[in-house]
Amino acid sequence: MNWVLKMSVAEMEHWISHPPVRTIEANHEAMRAGNPALDWLMQCCVPESGAWTQVGDKKQRRERDDGAVYFLDSETKLYPNYLDWCLRNGRESLSVRRFSAVVVDMAKTLGADVLLARRGPGQGVQGLRLKLPDEAPSAWRTSGPSVGSAGSSYTDVGSDRPQTLANAGSAECAGSAPVFDFVFPAEQDEETEVF
Repeated sequence: MNWVLKMSVAEMEHWISHPPVRTIEANHEAMRAGNPALDWLMQCCVPESGAWTQVGDKKQRRERDDGAVYFLDSETKLYPNYLDWCLRNGRESLSVRRFSAVVVDMAKTLGADVLLARRGPGQGVQGLRLKLPDEAPSAWRTSGPSVGSAGSSYTDVGSDRPQTLANAGSAECAGSAPVFDFVFPAEQDEETEVF
C-alpha cells in the first residue's frame, strides 16, 4: 500500500484516467452480469450513425405444433428482439418503457451517439441497429476512467486511437464473477509490464 502513497498526483491521475484494458473488460463483464439489457445490447446491437430502429412492443405468439413462444417482429424491432433474447437466455426482461430508457443510457455509456426519436411508424433509437444473424458482435468503445462516462472513450498510453472490446464476454460467462488482475510495483519483476 505504501507504493500508492508514494505516487505523485500526476501518476495517480494517469492510473485513474487510463485503467488497464483488462480492468475495463472486467467492469464490462460485471455490468453485463447484472444488467440483461446491457448484455443484450452488446451481443445483439450495432452502433451506427444514420441508423434508426423502431423500439416495437410485446406481441407474443405460441406455435401450434410445439407451443414454443416467439415475439412478432423480433428480427426488425428492438424490444421484441430483446424479449426473444431474454427468453432464450433465461434472463428477466424489462418493461418496454424502462427498456427504451435503459438501452439509450447504456449505449451512451458505451460511447454510442444514440437518442430516442419518433418517426412515422413509432418510437425508435437513432444511431442503433440490430446485428445481422451472420455478423460478429460489435466492438463497443470502452470508456475511462470508469465505465459510466457517457460518450467518453479509453485511450491507451502513447496512442491517440480509442481501444475497443470485441464482445467483452459471452452469454455463457455472464453469470461468472469478474476477475481483477492487477500487478503491484512491489511484486513486479523486470519482465512484467504495468499498464
